[in-house]
Amino acid sequence: MTQPQFPTKFAAKGHFGREIEDVIDISVENDENSFLTYQMSTARMSFDLLTKLEAEHAKQGGIPPEEWEEIRESLGEIMSFAPECSHCGQRVATDVKDDTFVPRYDCSEAGGLKPYDVLLDVPSGKIVFANDLRSLVVIEDNADVNTRFGQKMLTKAAADAGMVMVFTGNSCPSVVRSGNELQVGISLPKKDRLGTVVTDLWWYSAMDHDFFLSRCETEGVSPDDFADFVVDVEPGVYAFSDELADTHAEKVVLSKIRKTDAPRPVLSADGVDMATTLKDSRFWKLVERRLSFSRGGISLFGDIFCVLGGGLDWINGGLRSVSGRDDDPSYGGKLEDRKGTRSDDRIPLLPESDVGVIYPMSWDYPGKLGIAPLNIDPYWLAAGMMFAKTALAYPIKPLGEERMSEEQKRKQVDTDRAILVATLDLLCEIAEVRGLWESGRLQAVFAELAAVFPEQA
Repeated sequence: MTQPQFPTKFAAKGHFGREIEDVIDISVENDENSFLTYQMSTARMSFDLLTKLEAEHAKQGGIPPEEWEEIRESLGEIMSFAPECSHCGQRVATDVKDDTFVPRYDCSEAGGLKPYDVLLDVPSGKIVFANDLRSLVVIEDNADVNTRFGQKMLTKAAADAGMVMVFTGNSCPSVVRSGNELQVGISLPKKDRLGTVVTDLWWYSAMDHDFFLSRCETEGVSPDDFADFVVDVEPGVYAFSDELADTHAEKVVLSKIRKTDAPRPVLSADGVDMATTLKDSRFWKLVERRLSFSRGGISLFGDIFCVLGGGLDWINGGLRSVSGRDDDPSYGGKLEDRKGTRSDDRIPLLPESDVGVIYPMSWDYPGKLGIAPLNIDPYWLAAGMMFAKTALAYPIKPLGEERMSEEQKRKQVDTDRAILVATLDLLCEIAEVRGLWESGRLQAVFAELAAVFPEQA
């Protein structure tokens, strides 16, 4: 019986910036292959372990046919690894043919991402350039900006919100006028410079001047806190390119800006979620993406509501993953000063398994529910009430309790319980202040949630 061998080649099919026909020798360790060899390191270790296991069994008289088939099936699964392509953003599922990993499909960006444009409407005839304007708009951020694909996704998401955002690295590029276009780049002619962006963020930002002023007014901030400089242009729609150039180059154009005949772009709405049914809500869309999530015994809602650094912020009443925004102001002052113990028999419980272990909280970080805003969306409010009430109905299990002394465990449990009591009181007060019980809205939401997360008997 032939001993399986770990593949030594990767047929690129255009992925990872390679050409369609490229075949990479992954047995050679070099900078060019480092990403792929790193991605396969775990698979290789597992493969080696199983083959050693098979060899040990063989020394002791062989393996029953059914056991050998199970091992071969496991080896096949290990060798079908699926790293994410940094150019097309897709998981590159592979099959093994002879000694080669072969992707099941070609890369949509074969040979690497190419320069692309995003559009900005400039009816004011003035473009504001700055380091970071993200706090003025809501930019959905679900991409890995450490990859070319992720950077492109964030640039496009920003354009949908009425803002240009192009990656520049830590280059502090200048903006110059060159013929009929503007250029953003490094070491461009000084005589043509209109201004320089201090790119602490590693991106440059741009926005129509009047839109910029209106967003500053809406957010209650001063325009002087943002704008680096303003460039006068002819009113109209402008294409801003991401040239995908080398940001470490001594002299390079990173982005080109030119007037186009394209129709005015339609901006995405960033207001309060107006959905009236669970399945249409932003709440449910986020929950659906995370339903299969599990981290060290932490439940879905435990991860959303309690984990420090979970990447979610309160934006317009809902928890969202956005770029460059902080939580909206919380309601009710400092949670630690809250003395009430409100609860309500009408709040249904979740299954105990939907609480799981609790990420250790503190009064300095009382989880996302402890800093909920007054305008919290009814679905988030109801889910938070259900989570807090259920967690208090069972013994609290803090994450990492097996590594705690009995005294440390007792203190953490007491702190978590006190925070959850104060949090439930806060959420109940918000429901009362907004009249959500009297209107019947909260009861309807609870009915929808109870149907999806039925309480265990």
